[in-house]
Amino acid sequence: VVLVTFWIVFYVKKYSLMYNLEPERRGVFRAARTNFMFLLLLLASLFSAFVPIGYAIARLKPSSTCGPFRGKESILQVIGELVDSVMNCTAQIVLDYFLSIGFVV
Repeated sequence: VVLVTFWIVFYVKKYSLMYNLEPERRGVFRAARTNFMFLLLLLASLFSAFVPIGYAIARLKPSSTCGPFRGKESILQVIGELVDSVMNCTAQIVLDYFLSIGFVV
């Protein structure tokens, strides 16, 4: 019953949209440019948020007395050890291949 109702509502809305809406003659791409600029700004803010997180993961030394990363040189060292302990040899070889410079380039 619900599926049939959704199907009817969809086609009623589609018919209403096609019948009542006519595209604007001028300035058709103005909204597309605005949407692109918004997405570009959103992407820039995403990268600017990742910079301090990436710096903390790669460069900062964790606490030596408490926390899950104590006694390690960096957080990346713990992630590498975790991957080594979880993956079997074949999966690790495949992952190393996909993350190698030759594959990416």
